[in-house]
Amino acid sequence: MNDCVEKCCKFCKKVSLYMCPRCNAPYCSLTCYKSEQHLQCSESFYKDWVATYIHNNQQSSKYNETKQKMMKILQKAQQDEMFCSDDDDDCVIDDCSDLWKQLTKKEKKEFESMVAKCEFGELVSTWEPWWNKKMEEKLIEDLGSASPKILDVKAIPKVSDVTKRKPSDCVKYDLLNLLYGYIFICRLYNGDHAEFPSESVECIMNISPVLEGKNFGNVGEAIFYTIQKVTVKNSEFTIPWITAVSAIEDVQKIVEGPNKLPTVEYVLHALNDIKKLFQITQQLLKKEKSGRVATSQCKKTLKMSIKKIEYYFCWASEYGSALIDLLPEIVQEKLSALANTSFHELKIDSMKEQPQERKLIEEVP
Repeated sequence: MNDCVEKCCKFCKKVSLYMCPRCNAPYCSLTCYKSEQHLQCSESFYKDWVATYIHNNQQSSKYNETKQKMMKILQKAQQDEMFCSDDDDDCVIDDCSDLWKQLTKKEKKEFESMVAKCEFGELVSTWEPWWNKKMEEKLIEDLGSASPKILDVKAIPKVSDVTKRKPSDCVKYDLLNLLYGYIFICRLYNGDHAEFPSESVECIMNISPVLEGKNFGNVGEAIFYTIQKVTVKNSEFTIPWITAVSAIEDVQKIVEGPNKLPTVEYVLHALNDIKKLFQITQQLLKKEKSGRVATSQCKKTLKMSIKKIEYYFCWASEYGSALIDLLPEIVQEKLSALANTSFHELKIDSMKEQPQERKLIEEVP
């Protein structure tokens, strides 16, 4: 993005921040991107987008067929188990090998095919993010609680109580980067990130470097740094570009908050959840009796990270309006990223290699 900053928009001569992936024309906004001078190129992009959408729907129907097949296999196995008598030791299914023996050759073949194609994800219901819900209540503390508690925002210290330094202008951008990292681990674990605190913390630290001192100067840098980390070829994650881009809308929803008028309630909510993950990981490390240097260094890093999260918590409570003011830029970055989707997916497809077996997340040492 920095390469395009000093160029002028081809359509209105203002400073451009983006570049069309098809014709390489610099432009400054969605209005210029869809202008008459660029109509042929932009219409071509939207036609490709519709074609991709139709193709994905066709693929979805194939997955539904596979899902139905797998459900039949599981239902048959369950029925076979129900017919077994409690007094008949030969019928009791104690482990997976016993269950496997109950399947026919055709069912075994279908099962092995699903394993090879990694299609079991279609059998798991997708988690509904808490930030999609709009409500009139104040800040929620417990994400999964049936009766959520309200955090006392007035009890949050002011920035001046934490440090004598005046907040830097980059704090709002750094906080966006951290929020994106949080959203990524929430979706990576399908809402079960609290069940994997150490892995979640390591993932956040890997893709959101702000807790270790890195700063960002604008919305695009803050968001696209992490998008590049999770989409680059042979990275630890390598998720599709469109999946990474969709998380920008999640950032937007968190910054908007639960009510009709934007508030920082969801931002504080997310920071509270991040802090809990780091604190639990810190407690787990304290229980370890290892005297390794790596473990000692990790404890120090966690301690400093928690302090920084607490600082963001104070800043968001006091200066959250500065974050809300970034909403138009967040929306613009989302639209620009969507406009570049076809280009990036084509680039990734052309660079695909034979996948190598590797761990998704390493344990925190």
